[in-house]
Amino acid sequence: MYESIFSIYKKLNRTDDEVKELCYKYSDTYQKWFRFNSNLDKIVEENTKYICNYTESMEITKDENGEELFVSFPCNSSYTDNGNYENINDWVWKRTDGMDKFSFDSEAEREWAYIMKEISNIRLKDNKSIVKSVLTGKKNRNRGAINIFNEVEKEKINPKEKFLWGKNFTTNSNIKFEYYLNGIYSSYPDFIMKDCFERIHIFEVKSVNLSSNLNIDSNKYKEKIEELKKCYKQASILTKYYFYLPILKDDIWFITKFDNGEESTITKEQLIEQLERG
Repeated sequence: MYESIFSIYKKLNRTDDEVKELCYKYSDTYQKWFRFNSNLDKIVEENTKYICNYTESMEITKDENGEELFVSFPCNSSYTDNGNYENINDWVWKRTDGMDKFSFDSEAEREWAYIMKEISNIRLKDNKSIVKSVLTGKKNRNRGAINIFNEVEKEKINPKEKFLWGKNFTTNSNIKFEYYLNGIYSSYPDFIMKDCFERIHIFEVKSVNLSSNLNIDSNKYKEKIEELKKCYKQASILTKYYFYLPILKDDIWFITKFDNGEESTITKEQLIEQLERG
């Protein structure tokens, strides 16, 4: 018994946008449309294999001229006040009300923000100038190469005089990377830092501690972490940036680092030591 055109259409619409795009690019006749959809399961399977092989599928987004697209923090952003406060007065953001208290999505993220404050002072010079973006303090996808703090040259601040860093608030942000986990998702790294050697460091903070505030499947969460590792490994090769997945377990940080595709696990102390060495 043949499927109706309506059931076939519904099945096609449940697939990823890339598969639908392939279908309509190929199907210039009704016959081709039916031929494509009669092999839909196999096409979806092969497309998933391709997307999950980041070595083949990942690329840096290009502009209309075919040049790699450089992105930075937006000029303004906002965030949801989730508590988890940290007072910060020397990063890339400032609040419109002049306050130094910032909210973070989780306790783990707040703790990592405190560590970032420590790191930013490793080679802090006398020059206290810092480029500021605007954060509104509101209560309530694609992969681009990152040209963080491009305002530094405009302000005639020597970027080698301090570590520049900030939270990657998702509102208006173009700093994101795509990964595949039963569908294509965007990962917005939590923190971006440019050190005094002008190297870019990207941090995605996770916690495997149980929390009464989180209703998540631990197995799915760990599966997501593993997929992010694959994504960031290839991204470190393409961009030559340093990628980190700091994972909080109990009260200890286990930091997975990717350096040009090389994976290692380091401690917070080792991270600080490496940054001090240059």
